[in-house]
Amino acid sequence: MVRLAKRDFKRKIAPNIKKDSKTFVKYARSKTKVKSIVGPLLDDNDELTCDDHDMGHMLNAFFCTWNCW
Repeated sequence: MVRLAKRDFKRKIAPNIKKDSKTFVKYARSKTKVKSIVGPLLDDNDELTCDDHDMGHMLNAFFCTWNCW
């Protein structure tokens, strides 16, 4: 029953992509999202950091040290 309901839903949204693109995009995003979590990270003092802002600075500093040229 669930498989049939999913198939019917896909068949309904496929022909209406141009008219109702919002539904199609919502469906496509639900199938392609990568859900991963970053952190906590260890700072230079070996302390765990959970703050998003601090982790962003740490990751930025790490990737800026790579010489990709």
